[in-house]
Amino acid sequence: MERHAVTAPFAGYAALSGAAAASASVFGKLYSSADQLWWGAVLIVCMVVTNGLVWTFFVRALRSSKTSLSVTVTSTAVNYCCSAVFGWLMFSERTSVLWWTGAMLVVTGLILINSSDSSTIPEAEREGAKED
Repeated sequence: MERHAVTAPFAGYAALSGAAAASASVFGKLYSSADQLWWGAVLIVCMVVTNGLVWTFFVRALRSSKTSLSVTVTSTAVNYCCSAVFGWLMFSERTSVLWWTGAMLVVTGLILINSSDSSTIPEAEREGAKED
């Protein structure tokens, strides 16, 4: 029996949403240490724009997904990982092995939730997806 991978068109938008959320947090943290008014204003604008992107991508992901669970888990997992990498690169933050273990459990759950066996999808649903 041949298996066909079911594509998840929402995954890209959800991942962009998570990355934008982590970026917005970076701008917020940078704002807290801004020493000049103009620099603080630039950071606030960047934070507002990236928050707008978060919701734009998240809503697009929701529209292209049959369930909000996959979108939420994908966005959250990407946000966790990007936050850790940004924190390490920009603020010299350290994360523990326990933190990375938890993050990998979230990513593993993401993979399990987003992967599906095409044999469990009704034929009519597969045909409908091909037409879209």
